[in-house]
Amino acid sequence: MPIEDKIVQILDFVELKDSYAVYLEKIKSFSQLFPILKEEDKGKLQSELIRLKNMKIEFYRNSSQNLFHMWDLIEKQEKFEILPKLVRFAETLPTSSATIEQSFSNVKLLKTQLRNRLSEKSLKGLILVGQEFREKQDIEIGNEVITLYKKVRQEFISGKENVLKIESLAPEPPLEKVPESDLIKKFKHSLNSY
Repeated sequence: MPIEDKIVQILDFVELKDSYAVYLEKIKSFSQLFPILKEEDKGKLQSELIRLKNMKIEFYRNSSQNLFHMWDLIEKQEKFEILPKLVRFAETLPTSSATIEQSFSNVKLLKTQLRNRLSEKSLKGLILVGQEFREKQDIEIGNEVITLYKKVRQEFISGKENVLKIESLAPEPPLEKVPESDLIKKFKHSLNSY
């Protein structure tokens, strides 16, 4: 495991599930382990922690799709600056190598022996779509994307048709007369002698 267990236990402060006292202790420990705050931010942090104590956390937890969404709501509606900054930093820390291993597994599922000509750009796009819509059953595609797809598809088809027309109009190139090799001459001579 890349990070000690103590740090992993501290990192769950992002979930806002602990009592206020435990939460304060975890924030304090996290700030000491990762000194990312400027001196002037520490006063703002204290103010935000006091405001956090009086907030209805359950409202944000219940009305959010995930932790990132919850903290986005808190940041926008409660006008917090420092706590969301700490949360974003905490969420970037790897707590295990599972995410990386899953990413490689996803690449192996996408780029198989049969699909080995995928460009890097296409592969990145497929991985991004897979990650963004992992939890959703249906992916909503807007009319703009559908219209663009139809336009590109039609251009591709008409381009293919033009290439086929040009190829069918082109005369067959004449066969070049290749000088006979000694082996061919001997073969012909043996045929004539029968």
